[in-house]
This record gives sequence, structure tokens and C-alpha cells, in this order.
Amino acid sequence: MLTAQQVVRQVHGLTSEELTIFVRRGWVKPDRPADSATRSAQGPVALFLEIDIARLRLIQEMRIEMEFDDEAVSTLLSLLDQVHTLRAELRVMAKALGEQPIDVRQGVLTAMNRIRSGVPD
Repeated sequence: MLTAQQVVRQVHGLTSEELTIFVRRGWVKPDRPADSATRSAQGPVALFLEIDIARLRLIQEMRIEMEFDDEAVSTLLSLLDQVHTLRAELRVMAKALGEQPIDVRQGVLTAMNRIRSGVPD
């Protein structure tokens, strides 16, 4: 886990002020452990994971290289988060389906193919 200062050093073009704004907007959500080892005089120290670093790099790429405004960045991050959530749910559904008896799995596949082709019940 990295501190805000370490993150700013690792993400090209990122300033401490921008990082604070991005956290406030919810674009990145650092961990704030409650233990005393990660506290400062101002309270819990924000700690960032590698996934946060990747997200911050993406934000910087969208803002600087692609010249997206803040509204576009917010929209794209929201859409990416939705895709990520949907993929996770699909993995769970696929695993649950894989635990079902073969006749149930075959029935679901048949129904999916029927629905895809637009054939009525």
C-alpha cells in the first residue's frame, strides 16, 4: 500500500491537489486503516493499492492525453465500474450454474439460445 506522497511520485503529472480532488469526487477510494500505525496528526492516512494507481493513470490519460473534461471522466469511470460489477456478477452466475445438475444446465442453455433467437415461449 502506498501513501498519497508515494502515489503522486508514481503517477506522471499527478499533483497532491489533484489527488485530493479525485478522492473527494470518489474517482479513487483509498483505504483508511484505523490502526495507529497508519494515523497522522490529521487522522487516518489514506493508503492506495496498485489498482488505485492503475485507475489514477487511466484518469490522467483521459484528462491529459484524451483531453476529456471532468464530466466525461466521471461518466466513463461510472461505466467502467458498472462493467466491472456486471462481469463479477456473471462469474458468480456462471459458477452457480456450473454447480447445477447437467439437465438444469442444459435447460438454461436451451432457454438462452431460444431467447437470443427471438423465438417465443
